[in-house]
Amino acid sequence: MPEIYLVRHGEATIDGSKYDQLSEQGLVQARALGRHFSELNLGFDRVVTGSMQRHLQTADATVEAMAGVVESEQHPGLDEYDFIALCRAFASQYPKKAVGLRKAGHVDGIKGFYKVLKQALLVWSEDRLEGSLPETWQEFEQRVADALRFLCRGERVLVISSGGPIAVLTGQVLGVSKAMKIQLNMQIRNCAYSRFFFNAETVLLDSFNNTAHLELNN
Repeated sequence: MPEIYLVRHGEATIDGSKYDQLSEQGLVQARALGRHFSELNLGFDRVVTGSMQRHLQTADATVEAMAGVVESEQHPGLDEYDFIALCRAFASQYPKKAVGLRKAGHVDGIKGFYKVLKQALLVWSEDRLEGSLPETWQEFEQRVADALRFLCRGERVLVISSGGPIAVLTGQVLGVSKAMKIQLNMQIRNCAYSRFFFNAETVLLDSFNNTAHLELNN
């Protein structure tokens, strides 16, 4: 069956003003992924990314490490949700629960940030998050579903996206709850990949959040 290799982008920079850029470690991760695919003798007839710089940079570094040349396509359904806007809205609505964030929406601590983000995502998914938001959860789910349909062409497709869309796409394939999609989101590591099989009737998950190539590179 045709395959989709769905990859989360490499590590982004910590500096909030430049977050949509890979860090040096992110580039190392993407190159390790490309070498791993080469060792498995994998070739891709399509490369599809979201429109974010960290997606494009991950794709470029991965394909370059494979010594391959494949023109990439973009689909906005693979872009991450606006986590800063969601956390700001959550902090405004539930200030006592948002002590892990600064007023500007940046992180005081990684653990504190993810705790607040998870709560914000749950409230957002239940249509209880107030304020002006870039999109609803339903709109997010729909654009990811549209992206999945776009991906199901070709024999072997390399896809670079972000944790949120990967979790929702995986959850749609598995038919799990919104809460479980959010749990999946919290587990996906930078430059990990998940493999799916597809045909005209169905999409099947084969493996999730593979990181052996990163562990061997450490």
